[in-house]
Amino acid sequence: CVLARAAISISIHENLVMNNPWGIFIQDCYCYVYRNTIQESKYGIRTDDTAGEIKENNFIKNRFDATYEKGINWARIRGYELIGRTRWLNNYWDGWPVSLPYPVKGYLYYKIHNFPIRIILCIRYFDWHPAQESYDIPGVN
Repeated sequence: CVLARAAISISIHENLVMNNPWGIFIQDCYCYVYRNTIQESKYGIRTDDTAGEIKENNFIKNRFDATYEKGINWARIRGYELIGRTRWLNNYWDGWPVSLPYPVKGYLYYKIHNFPIRIILCIRYFDWHPAQESYDIPGVN
């Protein structure tokens, strides 16, 4: 398992992560996750309140390849503009044999100050150009 939490800027790259409850778990970070193979885990990757790029990774035989939660509060809303977004780019998803965009399922929630009340919206990000073949990552595959 790769765990990153409360970092200003991190890079996770060229790892083989397998047979874990969480392959990669990232929380409260700006991150670059690229050229990893994440396989046979319950969750391939989960990002919570994270921004950055997740690109050119192999997601193979995970129960859930990717998920996220993104919290917003009133100070961060300008219409529907959200500050800090994770972009999913050119990843390989083994259960996605078509060249259509891959939906990354997650939740956007609105925190009401510090109250334990959440208004939850089911939102999807997309990997608009998923890879059709897995990446050959030297030293990893």
